[in-house]
Amino acid sequence: MTPLRGCAHWTHEAKNGPAISMMRPAPNLSRRQLLAALSGTAAAAIWRPVLAQTTRPGTAAPIAVAIRQDASGTVVFDPPPPALYRLGDRLRLTLTSELSQRIALGVRGLELREPLFRQPLERGKPVAVDVELNQAGTFVLDTHLVDDGPAKRLPVAAFAVAEAAPPHVDQDRIVLIEDASPGYLVNAQAQFELNVRSNERLRLRLINGCPRNAIALQFDDHDVRIIAIDSRPAEPFLARDRRVVLAPGTRMDALIDAARPAGSTSAVQLFDGTGPKRIGQFVYAKDPPLRAQPLPIATPLADVPIKLELASALRMPIDLSGTNWRRANDLVDKRPEPLFRVKQGRTVQLTLTNRATWPATFHLHGHHFRWLDRLDDGWKPFLLDTMLVDVGQTERIAFRADFSGSWSLECTPLSASEPRRFHWFSVDQR
Repeated sequence: MTPLRGCAHWTHEAKNGPAISMMRPAPNLSRRQLLAALSGTAAAAIWRPVLAQTTRPGTAAPIAVAIRQDASGTVVFDPPPPALYRLGDRLRLTLTSELSQRIALGVRGLELREPLFRQPLERGKPVAVDVELNQAGTFVLDTHLVDDGPAKRLPVAAFAVAEAAPPHVDQDRIVLIEDASPGYLVNAQAQFELNVRSNERLRLRLINGCPRNAIALQFDDHDVRIIAIDSRPAEPFLARDRRVVLAPGTRMDALIDAARPAGSTSAVQLFDGTGPKRIGQFVYAKDPPLRAQPLPIATPLADVPIKLELASALRMPIDLSGTNWRRANDLVDKRPEPLFRVKQGRTVQLTLTNRATWPATFHLHGHHFRWLDRLDDGWKPFLLDTMLVDVGQTERIAFRADFSGSWSLECTPLSASEPRRFHWFSVDQR
């Protein structure tokens, strides 16, 4: 198996053999080390168990949510959309914007109508969102500007849809990280605490809500077992050195067992290439352990495999620094010819090359892809919808075009001076 250069520094647990250690990072991550590790990857505080919720927000009438500036000048969802759902619920919102610029709205992880080709949000004009949540996972309600203009940090909101048979955990929490001057916010707070008892198990839904910052999270004293990436189940693996690396927009679900003694504390640190920042901690109660022994290793989340027919795939090279990329408003207002067309159900293989001077995040809308091994002998045991491609790197991905309609390819340089760029492709019904 070739070394995995992304998603998380990990230890892959072979089905028939010892664990295979992969990519031991340096104790401190410089910006270059962070980007090298990432290359190829991928509101009110929410501190209550997902599975303990008894209300069904998705079955009620649509919730009115405004996008506006608060007293500090920060653009927010008001009120924040509900964060917790069950399979079969509906995401039902009536959104209104108070900003002068048009806003594109999407949901990362859900195969729903392409955000750039739906009705943009305009000031004072409500837009209804009504989506059946038939897929479990961790998702992000995402916004960005359609038109060029002064940079604004637009809001994101995370929500979870519980599995029909979720893993046994004692706490299930969303951890949404956003950049804010002068540092970072976690669930809209500067610091967070996880109050635990020894031998508890937590499910942390880790989300990089920063539009252009790659980050790593390190959990001192606690093993981190990744069970899902980008809203889809993954073959479980241990994060190497208890450190998880997240590209902008990436989501990872992790199981963590509280293995420290009663009364202790343990730090959670964030790395962004400028030195570690303590952003949270585990705080152990002085009570006896919750149970005599830790829970056994959880079984993998249920998944439906996607079969890729690479031999008959449509192959498309994409230069992430090419001059034929479009701005968002070009796709909304002018609708140029698609980059390619493909019949529904056919596999598409993309070769992503970054010849620019900035690393760039690539996001595939509406579909999830496999990251292909360099020797063309397989792919990594998870699905992604987001990948960071470093300067001078080439990565190959493949996806099955299951969902008909118009879908965009998004390229976001990790530089605030560079605009988001877009292509689009059409999936035609058989």
